[in-house]
Amino acid sequence: MQDATVLTIGIFDGVHLGHRAMLQVLLQEAHKMDLPSVVLTFSPHPKTVLSGNLYPLLQTKVEKEAKLKALGIDKIQWIDFTLAFAQVPAKSFVEDILVKELNIKKAIIGYDHKFGKDRLGDFQLLESLGKIHGFEVIEMPAVLLEEAIISSSRIRKLLSD
Repeated sequence: MQDATVLTIGIFDGVHLGHRAMLQVLLQEAHKMDLPSVVLTFSPHPKTVLSGNLYPLLQTKVEKEAKLKALGIDKIQWIDFTLAFAQVPAKSFVEDILVKELNIKKAIIGYDHKFGKDRLGDFQLLESLGKIHGFEVIEMPAVLLEEAIISSSRIRKLLSD
């Protein structure tokens, strides 16, 4: 098992203002706890694997990694998103990957973050498992710009329009 970590989970396509707000909290919490900051992300995009169609991205894997490192993230942990991985139950994902492999002490997740088989994992599950396994969870609210939620999906739509 590696040293304890503070982490966030997500695709972070575009590393936009909403992502940056969450990453700022990640960095602050990691600094407060004197632990490394970790971004757990996936390749390819889960929608590409689950739909069987290439999902358009705002940036390449290399560009994403460069943006995250430029913000001061200590480690980027990539998970190969496959159909088999998509079948991992949320509880197993938390216990086997977040707890046993990444040794999390704090997780920062977005308000709409879902994970695990059938996207059944959420803030409440993470929080309850955190009480059992000794980690805390912070749920970040949506970041708004001109009364609209900033999201990669919205940015993609605006670019295609």
